Amino acid sequence: MSMSYSTIGGVVADVHEDFIKDVRHACDVIEKNLKEYHKLFTGNVIAVNRMTGVGILTKEDAIAYDITGPSGRASGWHCDVRKTNPYSLYNEFDFDEVVYENGDSMDRYMVRMKEMEQCIKILRQACDKLEAEGDDEAARRPLVPAGRGQPRRLWRLHRE
Repeated sequence: MSMSYSTIGGVVADVHEDFIKDVRHACDVIEKNLKEYHKLFTGNVIAVNRMTGVGILTKEDAIAYDITGPSGRASGWHCDVRKTNPYSLYNEFDFDEVVYENGDSMDRYMVRMKEMEQCIKILRQACDKLEAEGDDEAARRPLVPAGRGQPRRLWRLHRE
């Protein structure tokens, strides 16, 4: 996305007709690969031994140093703003906040791996919403011109 993609009243161009199909396909490919990564790396005794108990960051230290995101959640800190203070459309999606407790390198890795699974879950729900909204002809009608031609509205995920 770039600064010039959004325009007053919409966006420069609507999504490609194959967009939802392509996103669903990408989710399938990534999900299949994640299973392979877990098989090859997560269960690898060398990787597990090198990451377990290494680089421990306690919950208290994560909070004191303002370490958020996957590193903070690997330390047991429930700091996912999509759950604590939902913005955009996150309150409309069903997904889990991934939190581990040990704060070591293995937990930071696992939070990131599990977070990818949750992202796929969110993307699939967004595709479902886009398809449902896309059936509504009024939701896809163009809006008024905004100086640079006729902007087109993305299928709305928002309730108006």
